Amino acid sequence: MSTKNLRAALCVAAALLPLSMINAASANEKLVRIVNGTPAQAGEFPEFITINANNTLSGHKCGGVLVNARWVLTAAHCAAVFDPATANILVGIESYEPLKIKDSVTIEKVVIHPSYDTTTMEGTAKYDLALIKLTRDANSSNFATLTGINTPDTPPAALEDIPLTGIGFGDNENGIRPNVLYKGHLSVLADNMCTDVPQFYPPTYYDPAMHICAGYATAGGDSGGPLYATYNGTRYVVGLVSRDLILPAQQFTRVSYYADWIANTTAE
Repeated sequence: MSTKNLRAALCVAAALLPLSMINAASANEKLVRIVNGTPAQAGEFPEFITINANNTLSGHKCGGVLVNARWVLTAAHCAAVFDPATANILVGIESYEPLKIKDSVTIEKVVIHPSYDTTTMEGTAKYDLALIKLTRDANSSNFATLTGINTPDTPPAALEDIPLTGIGFGDNENGIRPNVLYKGHLSVLADNMCTDVPQFYPPTYYDPAMHICAGYATAGGDSGGPLYATYNGTRYVVGLVSRDLILPAQQFTRVSYYADWIANTTAE
């Protein structure tokens, strides 16, 4: 491979990193918000959680949602960026400075999907899903409505003409990480935007059965966080933030594909 082609391949490989692995800039700079987003309203996303090393913005690792009082859903690749023995799950978090949460709970165990494979794009290619069991019931009665699990009336798989929302504390378009929870609007994209790559690009391993192709609002630090779809008056978690592809395309883990595994695991 020529030097020019090798450089191109390396640049693209870097672009396909998991979103939790992307470096953040100083949170003291301006424009601290999710990409093209706005601050979430107080109490708007009480089921949202973050995985944190020290209950501060600098300790922020990933996002997720509270499935029930004892279980949290997040991305499998997030398990590589925190220590379950010391990390906390911050339930209903709205801001880091000052810290505004419903509860802080330690971790009993992390259950990664059994088919998760770290050899394909650091594990974000397929089965990028994990469940975290808390050491006690969270002090919250607000749980995520998961598509394909909690109710038979779920959004159609195509998600066309359905409002999509991403939330988190991830970097904005200027690489700045916010102190407060932000939300941004996304649109579903054609599958070919997540599959077609130029010559010398690594394969994306995108599979529409287990993934959602959408963009563009989430960024580094948003990994594991929810992709919401508002359908018939209900807000469903249809996906989890997994990774960037060739922008504006982003790959989300399709929650409904793993409905049985989620239900069986959390039924312990």
